[in-house]
Amino acid sequence: MKLQAAKPYLPVACFGVGVFLILGLSFGWSVGHYYLSPENFPNQFVPAVAGLGGSFEVSPQVEAVWIDGRPARLENGRVWVENLDPGWYEVTVRLGGRTENRGRALYVMPFKEDNFLWAVVSDIHVPRFGRVIPEIVENGLRLVNELGPGFVFLAGDAVDFGLDEEWKTFMEVAKAVEVPFFKLPGNHETYIDPYLKRWNSMFGPTNYSFKIGDVLFVGACPIGPYRAWGGFNDEELKWLENQLAQPAQLKFLIQHYPIAYGQTTIYSGIPYINRGKYNSCIVWNHEKTMELLERENVVSVFGHWHVFDEPFEYRGLTFYHNPSLSPNSKGGIIQW
Repeated sequence: MKLQAAKPYLPVACFGVGVFLILGLSFGWSVGHYYLSPENFPNQFVPAVAGLGGSFEVSPQVEAVWIDGRPARLENGRVWVENLDPGWYEVTVRLGGRTENRGRALYVMPFKEDNFLWAVVSDIHVPRFGRVIPEIVENGLRLVNELGPGFVFLAGDAVDFGLDEEWKTFMEVAKAVEVPFFKLPGNHETYIDPYLKRWNSMFGPTNYSFKIGDVLFVGACPIGPYRAWGGFNDEELKWLENQLAQPAQLKFLIQHYPIAYGQTTIYSGIPYINRGKYNSCIVWNHEKTMELLERENVVSVFGHWHVFDEPFEYRGLTFYHNPSLSPNSKGGIIQW
């Protein structure tokens, strides 16, 4: 049998396609973004969290608030929770003359607002074919819950591909978290849901902020569909700037992609990720993002690379990388 020689242009064509894919996936469109408007806070997806004897903020357009059916004290956009025990409460608001039942939308922590515990988990990666026993992930979340935090953030990659079976498993194991569980998407959530429509129907907004006392928490979504890096376009960066500009003594930004971290990633060889003294998966508007964090003195928390080391300090900022909660993170590049 005579073997036919490969066409001389095929290697060049393959190389060109590879370069096109790399560049195309680097600078492309972003996912659908769902922003929480101030008028819709709190709700079942983004509940209010208050300390003992404390309060939570609502939009100035909110005219009245009821907690478990009882009128609450509302003064200058602040709802007071005096004499409420720790736990969950139903919230009803009057907005524009219309009454809205927001459901279980308030959690009172067993802490004061000036000294509380909170937690972040990331990269659970519930797999598509049951390669990880669900009890392992559930036990991890149960241990987090037993630490007694006032609330927990999920910094992305709850599942591998977003298949029905994966989400069903995740929703079951997530029941181990009894306190507010604020969820944010990662790149794996976009693999069969590139515009995060299903995410929005299940978990609500992809971008939101809230304050507890004098501490600001901003959850953001810099995800680009189908890729392991992304960033903020001009519109998204403007939203982020407005949120971080809120007055607060301490400000946190929680999202999936590392903004700045040491040389501990397989991506170190990619020019637009390797930035010399650190690596970053925030490619679009990177320098503007860094300048914003500097201006507002923001502490950043993220996941994605499944590693943990000392906090990374750079340009006067602190960056925390959250490790993967699941042993499913061991293995090939697909896990990032």
